[in-house]
Amino acid sequence: MRRIIDSIFGWILATVVVFEILYIFYGLVFYPTSIFKFGSLPLFLLAPLPNPIILLTFISGVALLAYILSVSVIVSASASYSFFGCSECRRGLARLMGVIAAFSMLEAVIRLFFERFPNPMEGMETWKIWMYLLNASFYEEVVSRVLLIGVPVALLSIRDRGWYKLILGKIPKDRRGPLLWIFVAISSITFGYAHVPGWGLLKLISAIPAGVALSLAFVYYGIWASIALHFAVDFMSAMMTGPHGSIFTIPFGILLVAFAGYGIYVILASLVSRLGKPKAARRRVVRVRACPSCGGVRFLYLGEGLYRCLDCGMVLREEDLVIKEIVVE
Repeated sequence: MRRIIDSIFGWILATVVVFEILYIFYGLVFYPTSIFKFGSLPLFLLAPLPNPIILLTFISGVALLAYILSVSVIVSASASYSFFGCSECRRGLARLMGVIAAFSMLEAVIRLFFERFPNPMEGMETWKIWMYLLNASFYEEVVSRVLLIGVPVALLSIRDRGWYKLILGKIPKDRRGPLLWIFVAISSITFGYAHVPGWGLLKLISAIPAGVALSLAFVYYGIWASIALHFAVDFMSAMMTGPHGSIFTIPFGILLVAFAGYGIYVILASLVSRLGKPKAARRRVVRVRACPSCGGVRFLYLGEGLYRCLDCGMVLREEDLVIKEIVVE
């Protein structure tokens, strides 16, 4: 049942993302000169400091146009691969989207008790909002996930073959040690606090959980998935909140509420699943030699480099044996 629900919300999210991508390209094709009116776009780094944003420089003009077009292609490719190239990734991103939506709704409810709160995009032209959010989907994932999680994990594994692949996420199970989760925590908290200057402290209610969700997407599915999820979250929220009088406000508001309800279900189901399981004994994975025919691991040595498999009886040379991973307690 849970798998069916995950699949339904996964396809809903995929459909929404396709609409959002088409909407963006419509603006780029029919209103390309708007980018030149954009002014400049800041480039920065994030660090776990009291002021986490370290400003580097600004880009504008032709460089900005080339950058925005490149980001559009990267985001579109990331979304296509994540939502249509992998069913497990699609379901996983839907679950994470639900959790983010649930905390976003919690923040929205709490903000109702405050007369006024900061909104850096209030009064901003629609096309400018889209450009900021499109850039955030890509750039914030690079500075938050690649630099704060991928690079440290890769450097710690520099002696291993293929260590550089870890920079882009999708961390294998055998590399998911305590240090990885420390990097995830640092990335998520830094990401959350980077939103405080523009949105106020209440933004932490949703920004830090969103940082955790995006980090999990990075760890389990890779940078392409975290970019796709960030894009979906930002644009669904933007469609719901404006511009004023937009025909998309109500349908996207309903979608966000539906995903929030789904997110609550995901959280509760996960808690029930974890609490219902008995505490597992400590396990470890060991690598042993195995028979290539039956997978057996018991052998009788016959001499002269020959072994007889005690499960199927096959006689094998030492170089014929394969490596098999087994779990022992």
